[in-house]
Amino acid sequence: AMWTIVPNTDDVVEPIPHIYLMDPAKEKIIFHLTFKDLGSAFQGTYTNTDIIVTSGRIFFWNRATYKKFDCMSLPCYCFAWAGCLNRFFPGRNLANKLSF
Repeated sequence: AMWTIVPNTDDVVEPIPHIYLMDPAKEKIIFHLTFKDLGSAFQGTYTNTDIIVTSGRIFFWNRATYKKFDCMSLPCYCFAWAGCLNRFFPGRNLANKLSF
């Protein structure tokens, strides 16, 4: 059986992983949690992480996402993050790591 992680609305990384359960009769999804790590104010990205616990394995899916522009972050957006360059470096190419 296949189980698909539904990405957050701000996720643009590709590909979106699918989790194949070894034996659907024996391996079940027990727990799923999604959270954000905003990181330092001087980083231009934050990290979305999904943790999926099955009866036989634990999966981690970490992916970077560009921080959004807002007026309070204007100095960081312009000078530290160089956010104006984001359009030349698509978010779908940011780091995307799956481990279990």
